[in-house]
Amino acid sequence: MAIHRTPTFPGVLLPCRILGMVEVIQREGKSPPQINNRVIATPSWHSPLREIAEARDLPSRARAEIEQFFVSAAALTGKHLKINGWATRRRTEKFLQQHLT
Repeated sequence: MAIHRTPTFPGVLLPCRILGMVEVIQREGKSPPQINNRVIATPSWHSPLREIAEARDLPSRARAEIEQFFVSAAALTGKHLKINGWATRRRTEKFLQQHLT
């Protein structure tokens, strides 16, 4: 998820910097739970958010709204999410390296 204050359109490629990750366990029906973490980023050029280096720097209300967005979106598809917390930028980068290579 890219957080910013500028409207965009589907298919737009945004160069971003990672802020962190919402750690999520997802379950669909009776299937076993799976890790389905959500990466949170902001466009690298977005000046109003330059002071935010980590997801923990976001206001607590913003973090709560992001969590609720993911839970609500999944509920519409019959999936159930458990939010396990927020990972740091560094932990997120390690997670991505381990799972994308």
